[in-house]
Amino acid sequence: MRIKDIIKNTKEALTIKPFHSSSLSSIEKQRQIQSLARFVLLSAAVMLAFEPSMAAAAAATTSNIETAATTILTAVTGTLGRTLATIAVVVLGMMAMFGKLAWDSAIKVILGIAIMFGAASVVNWLGGTMNITIAN
Repeated sequence: MRIKDIIKNTKEALTIKPFHSSSLSSIEKQRQIQSLARFVLLSAAVMLAFEPSMAAAAAATTSNIETAATTILTAVTGTLGRTLATIAVVVLGMMAMFGKLAWDSAIKVILGIAIMFGAASVVNWLGGTMNITIAN
């Protein structure tokens, strides 16, 4: 994929209109969802490519997969994740200020942030109640 194509896809992904069920056809909604998915995957690829510790962790051997997963979890729920979540909330506030906010999208973003930072607690809670034992 050429750089121009990547830039074009990124621009298309960033121009997401708030959709109301009556204003967009099902084809336009599907294109918007595909565009968002491409943007998320492209962002993840760029983050992994340019973060040396993540790239090293991703290229690790089987014995270091736990380290790679922990590195990714730390990046997503650590300072980087909190910064991106804060930026997302600021963007939502600006969209609301200008009257361009679709409230269903805002609720999805807020729930996504809550799930992202609450996932470890949910997994710990489920793991603690299931009494999982692993034989060595």
